[in-house]
Amino acid sequence: MEGKLITIYTGSYARGQIIKAHLESAKIKCFLTDLDIPQPSSLAGVKIQVHENNVKRAILITKWVKGVYLKDGQKRKPRHNYVRRLFVPVDFTESAYNAAYYALRLASIYKAQVFFMHVYHWPAIDVVSVPDVSISQYTYEAMGTEMKKKARKKMSGFMSDIRNHMSKHKLDIPSLKTVVVEGIVNDTILEYAKKHKANYIIMGGNPAEKNGKSYLGSVVWNVIQKAKCPVLYLPQEHAWKDKKGSYNVLFAADLDKGIYVALRKLLSILKPIEKVKLHCVHLTKDKPNFYQNERIKEIEKYIANVSNCQFSANIIQTSNYMESFNAFVTQEKIDLVCMSTRKRNIIERFFSPSLTKKMLYQSYAPLLVVHI
Repeated sequence: MEGKLITIYTGSYARGQIIKAHLESAKIKCFLTDLDIPQPSSLAGVKIQVHENNVKRAILITKWVKGVYLKDGQKRKPRHNYVRRLFVPVDFTESAYNAAYYALRLASIYKAQVFFMHVYHWPAIDVVSVPDVSISQYTYEAMGTEMKKKARKKMSGFMSDIRNHMSKHKLDIPSLKTVVVEGIVNDTILEYAKKHKANYIIMGGNPAEKNGKSYLGSVVWNVIQKAKCPVLYLPQEHAWKDKKGSYNVLFAADLDKGIYVALRKLLSILKPIEKVKLHCVHLTKDKPNFYQNERIKEIEKYIANVSNCQFSANIIQTSNYMESFNAFVTQEKIDLVCMSTRKRNIIERFFSPSLTKKMLYQSYAPLLVVHI
């Protein structure tokens, strides 16, 4: 029994014809009909129906076609200028310098602006417990003024080091901007990143963060969870390396409907980088099923249509996600790990909450989190 007919697409005639061709090549019987238009043009409306037992596969193919083709049937062109502004929170530690130098290298590739930000905060004084409120208020304001002055002085020294680094490595950066502001660190970072339309937040890590004791490290995970733009986390020991061979990127694939959104964003980010090899890996405790194997094939086809990068896809069956993940990173000499995230994200789905931060802080390579 094939079951009743279910509508899986309504839209333009041109894209409808492409979907129909792909469905038929996948041996899915489908029916394309016009929406009350006798002589359809390329943008006229049509609907496509399939039998209910083929709905899941048909929807996957339809989503893939929508990701690759526009309504008029033309292929989408990846945006080459996706990254225009890099946002780098700094606390003047060694890890902050490492993140800043890494950001400068990326900015020279993207021809992007770099925005350095330092957030300082001090505890409020209990004016009620002090008899002379005016003195307490004066002390409070004086402390605030002094902290702001010290923060600005540190930023000035930091920027001097940044310019020396640019000069030494002959880096061409369109623009550098700074801001020093008082506030709650993670909330202020998110607020300013949104205000200044950051395309990318880059944050550094250091060994103290593994114990949750770092000033900046304590907010990294909150920023990753709440930021609207991609966030790149850099382990302190991972500095920028000029590579002669391919730039190896591992994309941890959650084979759900959001994967094409994440891939489009990732490919836009990687577009200006030469010789990229993208490894798509899906981890599963059970033996790979038909759905997973078919989805991997569709992803391969999608990548081939929208990008010229080298590409490989793997489904790894394992009972220990962390061990297998890190083994793959080491074996393939991965330069960047990318994961997608939403309310219930791939990281928390793959790893228990206790292992999530271990993945973040003990990563063998930089971790890029793309929000979908």
